[in-house]
Amino acid sequence: MPNPDPNLAFPVHQIFLTKNGIHILENVRLDHLAADGVYKFAFIFSTLPIKGATGSPGNPIAVV
Repeated sequence: MPNPDPNLAFPVHQIFLTKNGIHILENVRLDHLAADGVYKFAFIFSTLPIKGATGSPGNPIAVV
């Protein structure tokens, strides 16, 4: 986690999420889809319906 500014924690996460609305999904396992020859699918990211929340655990779903 190299960071030139020690006053900021995880600056990439903050920039991606708050400024660009990009969700970071670096741990999504797609190897099972690739092993089955699936290379095109609809990606759905389902979150918990918590009113007023700023974050939620997600459930990535691949619809073939």
